[in-house]
Amino acid sequence: MSAPPRRTPVAYYVHVPFCAAHCSYCDYPIAVGGLERAGELVTAVLAEAATLRATLAERAVSALYVGGGTPSFLPLGELHRLLTGLTALVRTHCRGRAGEAVPTECTLEVNPEDLSPALLDVCAGSGVNRLSVGVQSFADGPLQELGRRCTAAQMRAAMELLVGRWRGRLNVDLLVGTPGQGQADVDADVDRCAALGVGHVTLLQMTDPPAGGPRPSAGTDDLWLNAAERLRRRGYADYEISHFGKHGDRSRYVRHALQSRPVAAAGPGSVGTVPAASTVPYGGAADADSGLRTHSGAVRCTHAVELDRYLTGRDGHWGCAAEPVSAWDLLVEHLLQGLRLRDGIAAESALFVPPPGALLGELWQHWQRRGLAHRHSGRLALTARGRLQLDGLMAAASESLQEREDRGEELAAVWPEAPLIDATGYR
Repeated sequence: MSAPPRRTPVAYYVHVPFCAAHCSYCDYPIAVGGLERAGELVTAVLAEAATLRATLAERAVSALYVGGGTPSFLPLGELHRLLTGLTALVRTHCRGRAGEAVPTECTLEVNPEDLSPALLDVCAGSGVNRLSVGVQSFADGPLQELGRRCTAAQMRAAMELLVGRWRGRLNVDLLVGTPGQGQADVDADVDRCAALGVGHVTLLQMTDPPAGGPRPSAGTDDLWLNAAERLRRRGYADYEISHFGKHGDRSRYVRHALQSRPVAAAGPGSVGTVPAASTVPYGGAADADSGLRTHSGAVRCTHAVELDRYLTGRDGHWGCAAEPVSAWDLLVEHLLQGLRLRDGIAAESALFVPPPGALLGELWQHWQRRGLAHRHSGRLALTARGRLQLDGLMAAASESLQEREDRGEELAAVWPEAPLIDATGYR
């Protein structure tokens, strides 16, 4: 008897909205305080995640990412209940490049001020194998500008506790461009990550914040470029615009999401993209048979931000609305996300007919002549300079693709079951 065909794996994103304070630079859906309802949220999230897992049971799980908000702000008992429940649902294996079993990557976002031996014990004992710490800066000035609750000394003590006790993988977020931040400050942040032995750094650039927040400092672009180069000299390889890893350390969740693979989301304010048949919990499957010219088989599931709407549970579809994604829109998203990766996308990806290489055609050749893109080993990728101009390049690509759509050209999207050409696997 032949083996059943392998299905494209799924990743899970869970959003915990609670935070101790609203940092001035943050525009994510959050709720300040609210921990008196933490138990209700955990119960609802676990119910939704279990329902989603049942509809996606035939798919291996490549990654679980629990973000926010501040998941580490939850009371430890509720955090333990959430994590053990989620990891029990997703504890399956994907296949690596050599066909070996690869354990599911389980990431939890934490704030440094929440770090304690008890928190780390909860994480290690509940199946979490990767922590992502929102450091942003190790210096008092930027921390104060950002409205963070800890001082530089407290930040350093928390990180020393973490690297001394944690045996899993570790990411640190750094934010470049805080008002008053200079090159020496940024260099010191990079050097401290390297000295601590951090395996993965996410280097973010401050942009215009929500109303009332601080503005980025002058020269932010140069600060970021210099910091990126310093990370490379410290042994961190950039496999995506903002993500740098040592010794092959890459976020499986990031790579999964950026390669147009299914992401099932739970929690208020979360957004996922799943196969149409998986939307039954949200009021019935979207029409997947309406024709590939219009729909792609992908459905966007967007949860309302309001906690009360989420806590209605299954009867209220967890406040989630499901909307089919057109083939053309899916292609634009595939380009916008996949071209963030250093190794880009497959030119002949079977996700689309015609494939991306043929659709971009002369536009891609134009970018190549300008030194912004290249085509190698069957893949389309932007150069380092091209990735820094991604927004402008994508605007040109979107305009070109819109013209094709307006002319009535057909695009078929076979999502998500088409074989994906991924030379680097799930590592």
